[in-house]
Amino acid sequence: MASSLPTPPAQNKPKLLDQVRERMRLRHYSIRTEEAYISWIRRYILFHGKRHPRELGESEVAKFLTSLATDHGVAASTQNQALNALLFLGLMAQLLYGSGLRLMECLRLRVKDVDLHYL
Repeated sequence: MASSLPTPPAQNKPKLLDQVRERMRLRHYSIRTEEAYISWIRRYILFHGKRHPRELGESEVAKFLTSLATDHGVAASTQNQALNALLFLGLMAQLLYGSGLRLMECLRLRVKDVDLHYL
């Protein structure tokens, strides 16, 4: 006999762009930088058919940046801003995946916490 008890709702994990926003605020980025980076990350995801950035690699970044220059005629500085937004996104993902850090541990990480001689 199946139980008629309601199942508790699954813990909703914050969406990727909300996580990026939170990280940028903890690092005291300006609101204009936050808005620009979020916009570039969103455009990057949409450019690749809404695939999650963890499924995308260097070649997809190159395709996106090339498209900005060839199809949209953006300036080099605009391309650099888009690249920096994607690098910000990639760095956090690499730290979480490669080090086994929890999200809050990664958010609180400071340069002095990293042993660069160990690399």
